[in-house]
Amino acid sequence: MKKNKIVIANWKMNKTVSESQKFISELINDSTLKNYKNVIICPSFLSIMSILKKCLKNNIKLGAQNCFYEDIGSFTGEVSPIMLKKADIEYVIIGHSERRIKLNETPDIINKKLFAALKNKLKVILCVGETKTEKDCGTEKSVILNQINSAVYDLQEIDLLNNLVIAYEPVWALGNTNANVDPIYAENMCAFIKDFININFRKKINVLYGGSLNSKNTENFLKIAQSFYGDENFDYILTSAENEDDVSKIFQKVETLTDLNMLKDVTYTACQYANCNNSFIPYTTGFKKYCSLKCFTKANTEKIYRDITSHSERLQTHDDKLYQHSNELDKHSRKLDEHADELYEHSNELDQHSHKLDEHTNKLYEHSKKLRDMSDDIDDLESEIRHRDYD
Repeated sequence: MKKNKIVIANWKMNKTVSESQKFISELINDSTLKNYKNVIICPSFLSIMSILKKCLKNNIKLGAQNCFYEDIGSFTGEVSPIMLKKADIEYVIIGHSERRIKLNETPDIINKKLFAALKNKLKVILCVGETKTEKDCGTEKSVILNQINSAVYDLQEIDLLNNLVIAYEPVWALGNTNANVDPIYAENMCAFIKDFININFRKKINVLYGGSLNSKNTENFLKIAQSFYGDENFDYILTSAENEDDVSKIFQKVETLTDLNMLKDVTYTACQYANCNNSFIPYTTGFKKYCSLKCFTKANTEKIYRDITSHSERLQTHDDKLYQHSNELDKHSRKLDEHADELYEHSNELDQHSHKLDEHTNKLYEHSKKLRDMSDDIDDLESEIRHRDYD
């Protein structure tokens, strides 16, 4: 049974109106397109309306690359969510790293845009990802959590998340042909995001990895993905294509793999200038045992097995260290309890001493008063004696 595939194309600031029309005309004539019920194109605002009718007629859905957070008003140059919805635009990309970094788009602005889009029943593709510095510092997960939390902050209607897709796009890997993305690392990050949403919001959402694939490496990457992770939890693939011919080749290779029951959804990003060769990372909640495929050599399979074994050993080492730290914490906790008991006893002793000091102080005060009285009596006697001697 063939599984339904999703294809998303983000054109960024590429293709004029005429180029967009030409691309769509060539795309709809592709014989493999009929097998895709969920093709999503995200062109520029200028091109959207020029290809709208032809796209909708051929079951191609449209998405915007951005939107504003108000429905109407004096906001020169902006496009509102309600305008997109009324124009039959179904998707919108929010929080892309290029807008965060190059256009100084703040978490507060992203939060407002996401709420406005979801409120208007648009399907939002929220982009998150860490920089190279953040990854090197080991803060990538906290960065991702901050981006997600700030984006959905103060969300009142949890069901709005049904229209949310999260794209994990590490900034250090985008457009970097030399980036070496560890599949296990990216898989763990995607699983981390998915589990976070599931645990905190009781929602199961789609999480995609934003990388670069092309017609030359798609088939091999997909087979490697299947070997590592299987297909039951496999959400998305994100790749890059430069032209219609490259897109067609990707479709054809994905179709071949679909016959092997390997894929659930497929996503690619088509950019006219994109020549990225980033590693492909699928998502799954846990990888299965290695299953051999014809595209692997003996050396490849042995290396993959070694990588998985090494990763498993590292996880076991971390578990052992955590267990040791837990025992040490228990010991420290017991010592703290003992010190607390000792401090309590000392406190009681100090209270007793304080009480005794109060008693001694009172006695000293009484003795001091008696001494003053005796001194007064002595002074009176001396005065009386002096008067007698005088007489």
